[in-house]
Amino acid sequence: MKKRGYFLWLLRFKLLQKGDLIVHTGSKNISTPAISVIVPVYNCRDYLASCIDSILGQTFRHFELILIDDGSHDGSETLCDTYAHLDPRVNVIHKANGGVSAARNSGIDIAKGKYLTFVDSDDTLDSTFLEYAFETAETHGVDLFISGLFMESYRSGELFQTVTYGIDAPAKFNPRTLLEALTIHYPLICICGPCCKLYRAALVKQKQLRFPLSLNRGEDTYFNMAVLEHVNTIYFSDQNFYHYRRSRSDSLYSTFHRDIYEIHRLIFGKMRVCMQKCQCSPAAMDRFENLYFSMLLGSIGEYYHFQAQTTPRERKAFIQKVAADPCLQQYSLHTMQGFKNKTMLLLLKWKWFLPLMALYRMKSRIQASL
Repeated sequence: MKKRGYFLWLLRFKLLQKGDLIVHTGSKNISTPAISVIVPVYNCRDYLASCIDSILGQTFRHFELILIDDGSHDGSETLCDTYAHLDPRVNVIHKANGGVSAARNSGIDIAKGKYLTFVDSDDTLDSTFLEYAFETAETHGVDLFISGLFMESYRSGELFQTVTYGIDAPAKFNPRTLLEALTIHYPLICICGPCCKLYRAALVKQKQLRFPLSLNRGEDTYFNMAVLEHVNTIYFSDQNFYHYRRSRSDSLYSTFHRDIYEIHRLIFGKMRVCMQKCQCSPAAMDRFENLYFSMLLGSIGEYYHFQAQTTPRERKAFIQKVAADPCLQQYSLHTMQGFKNKTMLLLLKWKWFLPLMALYRMKSRIQASL
C-alpha cells in the first residue's frame, strides 16, 4: 500500500512538472449531477475540511464537487484525495500552480452539472444553499441565481465582526434592470464575486465564458459582466447562505496590487460596455460613473494603506495617474453624488496633489489606530 501511495505521488509530481492535469474521481460513478460545485484549492489545509464538509453536508444531494488543487504543498492536495476516496461525488484535479482563474476554468471544463457554483476553499455554506438555489432557479427558469452573503472577519482565529450583504426583498431581473439597480450602496459584492450563485452551465459553456488569466484581482467581476451580456433572466434572493472568511494573509484585502488602477480600468471598462449594450438609462450610467470614481479613490487609499511597500514619490505619481484618467476628466460636479466625491473631484481636476496626499495620510493613520 505504501509503495502504491509513493508511486502515485511520484507520478503526480512528474506530470505536474510537465504542466499536465491529473483527475482523481470518486470511487463510484454517479448519474449526471444537477449542480457542479467548483472549489479552487491552494495551500489552505487549515480551512479546507470545514469548506468541504459544509458542501458535502448539503440537504441537496444531487451534485458533484470538483476540487482543483492548484499546486498545493501544505497537505491540501492529500486532503482532497482523501475526500475523493470517501465520497463518490468528489472529483479532484491536480495541476501546476496557475492562479485562481486557471483553476476555476479547469473545473468548468470538466463540470457535468446543469448549474455551476463556485466556493472559495476557506469559505463555508449553510446546509440548505444548494437545495434552495436549485429549486428557485428551476421554479423561475433563470440563467443566473444570486443570494446574499455574510462577510466574516477573523482576528487571531477569532470571529470579531460579521457584515451581511444582500437585498431586503427577492426580485427577478433582466441584465438591464439589475445593472440599473446598482448604486454605491447596493450590495455590489453579491453581484461581482463568483460565490453565492448558480450559473446555467449550458450558457457558460456555449458562450465559452471563462475567467481571464491576465487578471490577478477582479477576475470574478470581469467574468460576471461577460455572463450578464448573455443571460436573459436573473433571480436575486433575499436569503443569505454563504460565509465569506476574511483573515488569511493572502486574501484580497491583505495583498497590495501595484497595478490596481489598471485592474479597475479593465474591470469597470467591461462593466461600462455591458451597461451600454444593455441600453441602461443615463441616470444609471451616472450612478455607475460615481461607483467607478469611488473605486478610483479607493485605489489611492490602497497605496496609502500599504505605505510600507510604497514611497512618497510613488504615491504622488499614482495620484497623478488617477487624475489623468480619461473618464475622470469628463466628469462634472453635478453628476457626482455626495460632498466627498465632489470635493475629491475638484482636488484631482485642479491637481491639488499636496492636500490630497495630506488627506490620505491622515485617513491612513486614523484607520491604523482603530
